[in-house]
Amino acid sequence: MDSIAITYPQNSLADAIMMSKARIFIKANDFQKAADILKKVTEEFKDGIWTDDALFTLGDLYEKKLNDIALAKIYFQKLITDYPGSMFSAEARKRFRNLRGDGV
Repeated sequence: MDSIAITYPQNSLADAIMMSKARIFIKANDFQKAADILKKVTEEFKDGIWTDDALFTLGDLYEKKLNDIALAKIYFQKLITDYPGSMFSAEARKRFRNLRGDGV
């Protein structure tokens, strides 16, 4: 995947490649590297098709693997606020409320 990004630096699949790399790092239990890549997706591709997925995955990683509830809430809230039509919105809202202490 790195060779695609190097050979074609401005290709339209850059965000998809980054998401694939993040998933590989998650499967390898390298959660911090995955989070770093996902953050880049959310910063560099604000209008991309993978941005809401990246935000949800970041929230999930910080909640369940990196044990940083404050950051998990930030990413879930950003997804809810910035991407209300996302298929992840309902689950993000539920998880955000649970982390905030509102219950389900």
